Amino acid sequence: MVKKIALSALISLWGAFLLQAQQLPFRDGVSTADFIWNPAMTGASQYMEFGGFFRRQWMAFQNAPTTMMAHIQYPFKGQRASVGGWSMLDEAGPIRNIQLGAAYAYKLPLGPYGQLSIGLSVEGRQLQFDGLSTIAADPGDPLAETSRSSVLKPDFSAGLFYVSNIDIYDFRGAGVFAGVGIQQLSHTVGFARPDDTDDLAALFTPAAHINGVFGARFVEGDIFIEPSIWGSYVGGSPLLLQGGVQMEIEETCWAGARFATDYTFSVNAGWIFTASWLGDGTLRVGLTGDYNLGETRTYRGAGLGFVAIYRYWL
Repeated sequence: MVKKIALSALISLWGAFLLQAQQLPFRDGVSTADFIWNPAMTGASQYMEFGGFFRRQWMAFQNAPTTMMAHIQYPFKGQRASVGGWSMLDEAGPIRNIQLGAAYAYKLPLGPYGQLSIGLSVEGRQLQFDGLSTIAADPGDPLAETSRSSVLKPDFSAGLFYVSNIDIYDFRGAGVFAGVGIQQLSHTVGFARPDDTDDLAALFTPAAHINGVFGARFVEGDIFIEPSIWGSYVGGSPLLLQGGVQMEIEETCWAGARFATDYTFSVNAGWIFTASWLGDGTLRVGLTGDYNLGETRTYRGAGLGFVAIYRYWL
């Protein structure tokens, strides 16, 4: 059996990552990189964008989860296809998760304004575990004696995404949207040791994840308000739900707030810059913050993030 002081916390963190789907970072609803969770959301609108974010969770804890991600998505003008890509580095204690991925979406028109997208993504993931950096309650624990170990495996995901009115993306009308994605379909990522296979398999081998989103965008002039709910589920774990609302003033600023069933409250805000050196595009720069209370509603810790995105209408 695994008996570790540090590993107990690590299991909790890793379980949280599993609930967030595919060991991806906490979804803040601001990065606009939702196509990483559901490839059908790749380039759903008619703008190209690239950007990234940095986030540190539970900042009061040593070796707290730290995430850095960069992404790009591009809808081909006058065509039904969109492509996207991302890179990600996620660290939590002795675990490091490195990802590179690419996504493709094909958009089918439904009626005069509706759109149904079908998406597929492929990704390569390298998981690294450094047992020598852990602190063991049992000096003879075999996991603590494990030197740096890593594995590189491919995986793929698929999804569907529907929007009733594609004009919601450029402040020209209201509409609803809904989507579902399935990730880690290969079920192949994991560590294994001949002398401790069961413990390590239980800790490191993920299963397929299902996520879904439903929301609406209401537009009035140059302002939109968007309530939505996001869910993520993996077999054997509780369903994670995250509900919230975003508000944006066109080419000016945005703000939002969310609450999740793991008792995490998060807020975000940022400015949208236009300038001659940006061409016809905009630069979106903002901060995110969260406060995690834990399942027992006792204080667990706060997180802080930074996001920057360049967006260009095609």
